[in-house]
Amino acid sequence: MNIPLHLPEEIKIITGKIDRQLRPDEDELLKLIAYAQRLRRKSYDTYRSFYDLYADLLYKEYGHCLTPFRYGRDDFFDYLVQNWDFLENHPDSILAPNDFPAFLHEYLLFNYGQTINSQEIESLQKLLAGSPQIEWGLPVPRQKEVVYKYEKGNSFKELGLKSHFEKIGRYDFVSRVQSYRYLRGNKSSTDKIEVLGPDYLGGIFTNKEKSIYYYIFLTENNYQKAVNACQILNNEFYGR
Repeated sequence: MNIPLHLPEEIKIITGKIDRQLRPDEDELLKLIAYAQRLRRKSYDTYRSFYDLYADLLYKEYGHCLTPFRYGRDDFFDYLVQNWDFLENHPDSILAPNDFPAFLHEYLLFNYGQTINSQEIESLQKLLAGSPQIEWGLPVPRQKEVVYKYEKGNSFKELGLKSHFEKIGRYDFVSRVQSYRYLRGNKSSTDKIEVLGPDYLGGIFTNKEKSIYYYIFLTENNYQKAVNACQILNNEFYGR
């Protein structure tokens, strides 16, 4: 049964537009998505009411995808990097969601079904691997809305850049994404994301015409967590 929604006034204005089949502007949509992300952590039952009302429409009409789960992919990755001996304790080649903590069961059942190949878990852990002397995990979830900044403030200047930024911003450990400058000379042959410091990453985005360098600012100042976040983003966007 859905719980009645008691939305902040600013959010009610945005959902009111959607209810009246009026299109919110991009800033309003980003505020709405950021609110939903915070709500998922603070009050999951209320979030599910919000999800049931707006998830399909936000995806079909605006391309924004909300997760139906209280605990999702970031929580799964965080569990794996904090439990490197997981496969040693579960040596079978085929695993089940019940081999993992209960809070991950819903997510795992949806994404993997009743059986999980241990090789998939091994591959994920290799992706997230690093020095065992350094603290594991991902940067803490942000408490405020993600901020997007574009060169000369023009979010539509370069085709595809805005959409790319918003996909990065769906990760809770990202606090700000900011375009920096164009690459001089020829376009980059390979788009990538790399660690620049303990609390920020650098990326290259290329469309048909140009390559743009940008920064990804993280929610925490921790070099190893920055490495983990970088690996996750590279795997998500570039498969490496």
